[in-house]
Amino acid sequence: MTPPPGIFARSRGVVTSQYAVMPPEGILSSRLPGFQDTTVRIQAAPQLGARFALMLLEMTPGGGTTDTRDDNLEHVFYLLEGTVTLGIDGEKHELKPGGYVYVPTGHSYDIRAEDGGESRLIWIKRPYEKIDLPVPDPIVGHRDAVEPYTREEEPGRYWLHLLPTDDLAFDMHVNILGFKPGSYFPMVETNIMENGLYMLEGKME
Repeated sequence: MTPPPGIFARSRGVVTSQYAVMPPEGILSSRLPGFQDTTVRIQAAPQLGARFALMLLEMTPGGGTTDTRDDNLEHVFYLLEGTVTLGIDGEKHELKPGGYVYVPTGHSYDIRAEDGGESRLIWIKRPYEKIDLPVPDPIVGHRDAVEPYTREEEPGRYWLHLLPTDDLAFDMHVNILGFKPGSYFPMVETNIMENGLYMLEGKME
């Protein structure tokens, strides 16, 4: 079928002033200064109206940051694939798939992809909104060590809270939501918080 005049392609992507849906096949590759052998795919950024940035780093072995970085932002890294060594203030931590790190504002970090193929790392960063509580300490963990949170009235759903939800010093949540086949959101949510979503696996309608 020949597309109508002026139509070059079709896409599931939608970008509005209130939300954006960005299918992975339509997100172009980018580069960032301070990174080597790293393809960056930007999924949310202030240029879209968000107050955070959500990116995917695709690193070949040896890729990552060219030096230690400290930009006064807070960061969350979640490893999808490969092996990555991530340093916090010079202390090295090896991440396997499912591993994650929280780097608070005021702490430096560096990233290096190890041998064994491409490493894919989700990167969330944003300005920290400080209140009258101490800035949280760094966190290094793995999803398998997080106790699932469930609700009896919502069978088939669970949450993995990667950051503490009962400490108001944390100004954001980072959760993994799981849905068993046939489960669903029981309501249409309306809230004032910004939300970013990366689909880890599966298929939903």
